[in-house]
Amino acid sequence: MARSEREATIAAVYARLAAMEAHHARIWGRRLRRAGMQRPTPRPSRTASLLIAVAERLGPDIVGRSLVARERAERARYERQDDPISAALTAEERIHEWVLDRIAAARLSGTGMARLGNALRAAVLGMNDGLVANLSLLMGVAGAGADPHALVVAGVAGLLAGSLSMALGEYLSVQTSRELFQHRISLEKKSDVEPTGVEFVSLILADRGMETERARALAAEFVDGTVGGTRGRATKSDDLGDLGGSAWIASATSFAMFAAGAAVPLLAFALLTGVTAEIFAVAMTGAVLFANGSAVTLITGLSPLRAGMRQVAIGYAAAAITYGVGRLFNVATS
Repeated sequence: MARSEREATIAAVYARLAAMEAHHARIWGRRLRRAGMQRPTPRPSRTASLLIAVAERLGPDIVGRSLVARERAERARYERQDDPISAALTAEERIHEWVLDRIAAARLSGTGMARLGNALRAAVLGMNDGLVANLSLLMGVAGAGADPHALVVAGVAGLLAGSLSMALGEYLSVQTSRELFQHRISLEKKSDVEPTGVEFVSLILADRGMETERARALAAEFVDGTVGGTRGRATKSDDLGDLGGSAWIASATSFAMFAAGAAVPLLAFALLTGVTAEIFAVAMTGAVLFANGSAVTLITGLSPLRAGMRQVAIGYAAAAITYGVGRLFNVATS
């Protein structure tokens, strides 16, 4: 995260956190050896390797929430150890969690949301909307007793209409956000106040309830008082063109991902007929909804199983409602 971070102040904080975590690892390594346990050099887990790859390619902001959740879980494990060393490590882990939480909160609001990548956000929302909207449409039409040809026509129409609507909405949303960010930056550039690295981190800690002097002392330990102030990459004039991301890229991504999601249930009705097509459409859509919901937990830090099942439940509920309405319509008109 420190290597991928562009702002010097935040990079210094990440580097300090990494050094402290390496120190914790050495402590536990010595304790294990004293206990007679010879362990090989630890390697990153699959989850950690995935987070590293995402942070390197998309920036550290996107994995911030996930890191907060992992710090919280590790702190809980330390708290179950009844010894002075673990108690000291627990206090440090609590500080790590505070710092990461405040950085993530700042980055995922206002201009920070733009850094997360509007294309990624458009992809996640577009895929979900395409899956749920077209499955619901097709199940409603199927419930009304439409023939296979009419089902495919309805599915294609839903795919095109939804994709175009999503693309237009995303373009307008991103463009409006860019204009808002530009206005805020123009106001910030008129200010003469530039906090130093120590002040930045001390404000984070003070906001979590720590006494001012203690917060400044701990902040100085994190950044060693050597990192100068920074106003952030988004306030530099040469980066104004990247504010909020590209509206065209977000729009195209939204169009493509909605179409991809809508094509999943449509494929089942295009290749199969009757109840078989309905079962396959529901099963395929549920699988993709679960995968998409689980992938989003890299950002939110929630449980992948819980997030995936929630997506499936919402999608199935919408499809069941429209299918029921279709059946009622079929009965009323027959």
